[in-house]
Amino acid sequence: MEFVTGGDTYSISNIRETDMLLSFTFVSQLSIPSHICVYEKKEKKLYISIDRGYSNPKDQLPDFHPQWFSHKNEAVGFISAEMFLEYVNSTSSIKRDDALQKKIDNFKEDDNPIIIIGKMKK
Repeated sequence: MEFVTGGDTYSISNIRETDMLLSFTFVSQLSIPSHICVYEKKEKKLYISIDRGYSNPKDQLPDFHPQWFSHKNEAVGFISAEMFLEYVNSTSSIKRDDALQKKIDNFKEDDNPIIIIGKMKK
């Protein structure tokens, strides 16, 4: 969907819906990059990402920047192992779940990118 107002062109794409959430990508030609938006239906609240990502305060992991959505409403993205480890090392004082920390301990800077799959709440 695309519309024009005030000399700027806006578009909305990647629309996904569950019983609880509505998510979409919002783009303005004058304001690149795009923004990921999530609307909580029950709370009637709209969240707009500033830097195109989702934050995950629960696990204290880097912000997640999905590149596409699967047919199962999963947000899929990736981060380089080097960038991931830089973030983890800069937040080393944070206590993480043991299983997660064990996985993190096995990463090396020259590993392949880490694929991240985020599942939308039903």
